[in-house]
Amino acid sequence: MHQRPEREDSPFELTDADMEELVPKDIEILHILAEEGPLMTGEIKDALTTDPAVGTVRTRLWTLMGLHTQVADRKRQLVVQDASNGKWGLPDQISRRRHGRVPDDPLMVIQRVGDERVRQAIERGIDRETVAEVMDVAVSTTRQKEKRAQAFGFPLDLVEGIGGGNLSSDRASKSDGDG
Repeated sequence: MHQRPEREDSPFELTDADMEELVPKDIEILHILAEEGPLMTGEIKDALTTDPAVGTVRTRLWTLMGLHTQVADRKRQLVVQDASNGKWGLPDQISRRRHGRVPDDPLMVIQRVGDERVRQAIERGIDRETVAEVMDVAVSTTRQKEKRAQAFGFPLDLVEGIGGGNLSSDRASKSDGDG
């Protein structure tokens, strides 16, 4: 059963549609950020009443950050990540957001490109098993990549075409018969 934020003075509003996508831990994370944020992932984990893995907390943060892509009436992100220090907070707590930015780290760019491609493929109706096979990842990893892509809103169109081609893997190029 989903629970509503229990306080009238809550700095965030959740609709019935939001609550369909969230779990009780998400509400607790929102309250922790409202009271103590911005915080690093480990600090959020330590403040939770349960003891989830750091990866679980990070996935819940991606879910909260990308909720606006899942709920039609939600126009604003609930949670954002600071582009300069990686801390998580409510939108009014963070001035330089990671959403929609190209990371400085080339390895992070490669990860974000893969994430966004997975998200787009799933959005187009390609089944997860096919996406997983083409991207050479586990089916469960496609869910993680999709959540992360929804959260970070990577501007794939800005990096497509770098180096005279696209950022496809060699495997994808060879599979189309041109390699």
